[in-house]
Amino acid sequence: MNQLIFINEAYKLFVKGIDSNFSRYTSKKTWLSDQKTYEKHFLKSSILLNSRPNLLLPRDDSNFDFENAVRVHKCYDLTPVQASDPRLWARLTHVEAWDYMQMRWPVDASKKSQYVRQRYFVAGSDSRAIIRNGIARLWWSAEITKDPTSTKDPYKLTRIILSKLDITQQLLERSYGRSRKFVQAVLRFIEQNAEECLNEGQTSRDRIRHLAKQLSLRSGVTILDSMPENNLHEFLAGELSRFNKSLGS
Repeated sequence: MNQLIFINEAYKLFVKGIDSNFSRYTSKKTWLSDQKTYEKHFLKSSILLNSRPNLLLPRDDSNFDFENAVRVHKCYDLTPVQASDPRLWARLTHVEAWDYMQMRWPVDASKKSQYVRQRYFVAGSDSRAIIRNGIARLWWSAEITKDPTSTKDPYKLTRIILSKLDITQQLLERSYGRSRKFVQAVLRFIEQNAEECLNEGQTSRDRIRHLAKQLSLRSGVTILDSMPENNLHEFLAGELSRFNKSLGS
């Protein structure tokens, strides 16, 4: 089964028309489900579906980001070029995953058009833009963190990166966010220091932000991809210690 995606002209048209279509994003039913009316806006791509993504809808205090990331990733075997195509992700947010989007990234009168552009389309060409798309973030989170050599739990690190929105943003929305080797090394450090980095509420979030900031500064003088993992962990441990000392000052 081949996945449908927006044609170029239609994608540009819908991005341009966000303001005029804004009220439609509050509807429980996508207006694009009328195939006869809107079929001209889509084309059959070379992307093959392993199965239809059956996403879990958020409820209570759970967004099921990890579970849904695994489901989306298993549905689509994408090349880097295909996975960077905004027409694919916009199709999914507007049609196949509309019910999910309405609950995970709901639109109401308090939201701005930029919110729709970021979550339902891809607002730019950098890594930050594609990670902010409501479905692309799921697939890319799993793609970057999956360990294909693990038969026991290949998505173990995916669970960590999606456990906190801050971790997802601080790692994947930065310039080094597409480096599988680097991101996985940082996640293993977070896993080893889970009590401080995951389990202490706002203080943990502040620690993650501090570490990400220091990594960005370090990337200006060091190629992080080439840094051995033990050296990277030593650097992060030093920064974590420095931050903890600042808490007591």
